[in-house]
Amino acid sequence: MGEEPFLEFVGIFDNDGNRYEPDSIPKPPLCLLCMQDGTRQPFEHLLCTLARLEHMLQEDTAEFVCHAFRPPLRHGPVC
Repeated sequence: MGEEPFLEFVGIFDNDGNRYEPDSIPKPPLCLLCMQDGTRQPFEHLLCTLARLEHMLQEDTAEFVCHAFRPPLRHGPVC
């Protein structure tokens, strides 16, 4: 009683049971422009990783589309 439940992250798996290490999933250039890149929010980080894995596993990987993309905030005058 009084102990925190133990949660262990064991990896990310595809539908065939293949395990993928999050660091092995390539990061598309769009991710580098996103405000959420490098987030410390565990849930957001996991969603970004899953979106990148889905893109990596697709047959046609010509264009990376992320529906959670958030452009960086602009500071200063807008021309």
